[in-house]
Amino acid sequence: SHTGSEFQGKPLAFNRAITAILAHPNNGKFPAIDSSLLESAPQLMFNEGGSFLMKDVAGKTFDCSHTLCLEMNSFVNRGKPFRGDIGVAVYAEEDSLVQVAYSDDHASGGLTQRIYGADQDGVMGSDYLINLPQPIRLSLSGLPDGYYRLVPVCVAHCEDGSWDDFYPMKKSPIVEVELADGAGRISEVCSQEPLFQLMSQPRLIGQAEAGGKVQAVFTLKNLNGVPRDCYMRVKLLDENSQVVLSSRVIGGRLFNIFTYSDIRTGAGSWESEEFSRSKNDGCAAETNNGTNGEILILPAVEKATNKNCHIALQSVPLGPRRSNVAIYVKKLDPETSDITSESFAGSWTEAYRVSDTQSAYSTMDVQSNGRIGIFLEEKLNQAGNGYDLVYTSVPLDSLTLDMYRLRRAALFGK
Repeated sequence: SHTGSEFQGKPLAFNRAITAILAHPNNGKFPAIDSSLLESAPQLMFNEGGSFLMKDVAGKTFDCSHTLCLEMNSFVNRGKPFRGDIGVAVYAEEDSLVQVAYSDDHASGGLTQRIYGADQDGVMGSDYLINLPQPIRLSLSGLPDGYYRLVPVCVAHCEDGSWDDFYPMKKSPIVEVELADGAGRISEVCSQEPLFQLMSQPRLIGQAEAGGKVQAVFTLKNLNGVPRDCYMRVKLLDENSQVVLSSRVIGGRLFNIFTYSDIRTGAGSWESEEFSRSKNDGCAAETNNGTNGEILILPAVEKATNKNCHIALQSVPLGPRRSNVAIYVKKLDPETSDITSESFAGSWTEAYRVSDTQSAYSTMDVQSNGRIGIFLEEKLNQAGNGYDLVYTSVPLDSLTLDMYRLRRAALFGK
């Protein structure tokens, strides 16, 4: 085989190996290297299908006096062959260790002895995968009120029969609980899907003014242990102190609505995450498609009734896969002030096909001439990868199949 143009097509010849060396001054001035980074440390790691869940819990509450069962599933050994056990470490709010509970196999040599003892001498080999739920039982009875993090850990079983120090498992999801007056509540739980949780109230940097720009800060946490790239868009919905969140998901869009109780401080509350595809006339896409799109709220006139209203536009590739970017439209009734996430997720109409070929990300906004400017990725060159940048503009009338026209005066004052 040959190299590409960066090496002038020269033949491939790999006769050198690259070794990464972890070096650190040993002069007492610097903290020691984290021992979990060393080659000798266990390297159990959750993969993309990994989960860590509390079982037999009604809703999100539980009785602290009962023994709890947590199940971890789908983790792989990315290091040297491992002999040992898994468990759950409990940390208080200040990251102080409270307790560690190991599997029921701990006294007999650990999890690997039970699973691999018969034919692997109790050793989990490199790249071995455990994809059956493994239970860990622990009790939180008697702990002071407060928040606690439950973290998956692993521990090596030494040749002399002793146990080494435990280490957190890599890329692990966690469970966070709140204890109060003998009752427990799950405040944060792992998700097997790409799911994020708001960790604080949204806040604005600067003053929000009509026609201007302001930065909004959202502190989000990935509830799945596997790192992933995600994008979100937030747009002001109306004068009722509500914000609609539209985020991408396989099969269309997820919608949620945040209502401010105090815009100055950013205090307020989210409603519920709603999958639009599952609703009646939802904003849907082909199931193998999870692609960024744009949501746009505009003042309009409904042509059939000649009445003022607001409409929502959402761009999304219809599929198959990343292709056929289209615009959905939804009427927002001005008489209805109690817009909810669930009602917003349904009753969309597929209106305008922007692209009839391979196409992906898209954004749009209203231009000063009243047309809707659309910017998208599309395949123009058959030899390309399908991510050519394309601009077009369309009147709102055409974009909504002649159902609405733009209320220019509400936007431009004329």
